[in-house]
Amino acid sequence: MWILKKDGQLKSVFQDQVKVAELNPELDLGRPSFLMEYSDLDATYPFMLDRGILVMPIVDLDLMRVFNFSDLEENYFAIREVKK
Repeated sequence: MWILKKDGQLKSVFQDQVKVAELNPELDLGRPSFLMEYSDLDATYPFMLDRGILVMPIVDLDLMRVFNFSDLEENYFAIREVKK
């Protein structure tokens, strides 16, 4: 099963957990989380919705667009697209 479209570009992003906690104090860092960078959120978002994955709305930030989702064990994932 593909969660992301096969023809896009995917990168893994590793974050400094201390910085993440400072920026997002409400985030539960006791659970695994994973940030991915993908080349096309406009195609990825509906692709995941069509497969029944619970996704949060796309958020447009200054340098990127991002949306979150979780797996069945409530592990947190985020997919971002960096603006060019």
